[in-house]
Amino acid sequence: IFQTEMPFPVRADRSGYPGAMADPAVELDGKLAAANRLQASKVQAIMKSIDVLQKENLQLRRRSQEPNRTTQFKQIQAELGQQDIMIEALRILIGDEETQRVAASALALHEKKGQN
Repeated sequence: IFQTEMPFPVRADRSGYPGAMADPAVELDGKLAAANRLQASKVQAIMKSIDVLQKENLQLRRRSQEPNRTTQFKQIQAELGQQDIMIEALRILIGDEETQRVAASALALHEKKGQN
């Protein structure tokens, strides 16, 4: 048996037999499949990164709102304290009976406004 050299490179196809020419369409399909897998993994990594960043953004927004809530809560507490002082001063000034009458009148007026 004589061995001669081929004028072009000899490759093995998917069957593994040396000397058989690989089908260019099969090679292209393999390369495309590999490129698609690479792209899919990169897209998945980017989507995961976006999700992490969105969660961090939400946490940062919540943290930035917390001082505002605390400030508002303190302001409301201060206003309520001032109102309590004024109510107590008026109660002392006009007496308990008159206070009850004024309070009942104010409640009735408030309920009447709420029904309209």
